[in-house]
Amino acid sequence: MRQQIQACDFGRKLSTLAALFWLSIPLLLGQPNVEARLSPEEIRIGEQPTYTLTVTAQPEISIDSVDLSVLEQLVGVEILQQQLNERTGQGQLQMREYKLTLTAFEAGRYDLPPVPVRYTLKGEQAVAWSNELSLLVNTLPVETDSTQLRPLKDIAAEPLNFWDVLPYLIGILIGALVLGLVWYWLRQGKDRPAPVKPPRRIALQAYTQQKLDELEQQQLWQKGEVKAYHDRLTYILREYLGYRFDIPALENTTDEIYRALSGQAISREVADQLYQLLQTADLVKFAKAEPPASFHAEALDRVRGFVRQAEDEWLVLAIYESGKTEVYRKPNPEENQSQTAS
Repeated sequence: MRQQIQACDFGRKLSTLAALFWLSIPLLLGQPNVEARLSPEEIRIGEQPTYTLTVTAQPEISIDSVDLSVLEQLVGVEILQQQLNERTGQGQLQMREYKLTLTAFEAGRYDLPPVPVRYTLKGEQAVAWSNELSLLVNTLPVETDSTQLRPLKDIAAEPLNFWDVLPYLIGILIGALVLGLVWYWLRQGKDRPAPVKPPRRIALQAYTQQKLDELEQQQLWQKGEVKAYHDRLTYILREYLGYRFDIPALENTTDEIYRALSGQAISREVADQLYQLLQTADLVKFAKAEPPASFHAEALDRVRGFVRQAEDEWLVLAIYESGKTEVYRKPNPEENQSQTAS
């Protein structure tokens, strides 16, 4: 019995020495040793074996690259994770260890090709190759049905009736009612007319005098804008005449305005002065006449004097937000008393 044990130990030592000798052959020849291992070599679909690549080299050898792309190009096998460990072994040997986690999802045998390792020794480049491995992937075992259960039957369909759809009909009616009420409420707000803002009311004479003051402050003719000055001045005068005497002065010519004023309660002398002023302004605007500088200020003063002279304190101008204007006569207490007495 003791002799058998000793024989076994001797055999193990002999196999170990043989393996070490085989691995040391590349080192003795002056090239790196590249060894690939796969654990386990047989898996089921989805399991993750470990691929280990060990590169051992003498100190004077420079490892240039380890090309693992040959494994990445393998069809059917995927690399999930990759890890590199570097350390120095006995006698200052260089050791690199690459650990790759693999997996496969199709059954079959996959040959893992040798991995090339490029190195440089004494200025000369060379390639060392790892050993080739094989991975066997098995399908998952199919368990037999020991219970002998019968297959499931289809669900029996029940015919549709009125009571099944009644809740949906009620929901649709309620939704339509709510939408109708919302639409009606929104339409009520849109159809309701916006409140009309009351107009600004001002006495006609005060309104006209205010426009003349604004024109004077602009100093148009002093800035050389003579035509614009007389355009604005004659517009204010024509607007006042239209409001005061109810004539279309803004549309009429100077001659038509003169004839319309002949029937109003103003003197012939005042009508002639207005006619002369409007005619001179027409020459400035259309014939580019250049009257003396004193004429511009005198024309403004004449319009002011005419507005004061033709004043009717009971005429009021209503100016609406839309820009529309309206002249009306406010009640005269004296006239009301006389009418009441008669």
